[in-house]
Amino acid sequence: MGNILITGHGHRNYGVEAIAMAMEIAHMARRDREVEALERATPAPEAKPNRRNDGTKIGRNEMCPYCKSGLKFKRCCGR
Repeated sequence: MGNILITGHGHRNYGVEAIAMAMEIAHMARRDREVEALERATPAPEAKPNRRNDGTKIGRNEMCPYCKSGLKFKRCCGR
């Protein structure tokens, strides 16, 4: 690489190496934030089956048989 200078706003000149270093630091910081977010994430709750014990399918408009909330299955545990 040569001595190419990239002119920014104002009277400052930034070398290619300095810009590459700044980009690498920004990339490492973003990667660290993503890793921390994954570590804090909780696993998704396990989905309830859409079949009764006798093998018949629970209709989406039937009342929820799992939690007995009075809501339709599609609005409650069927999501």
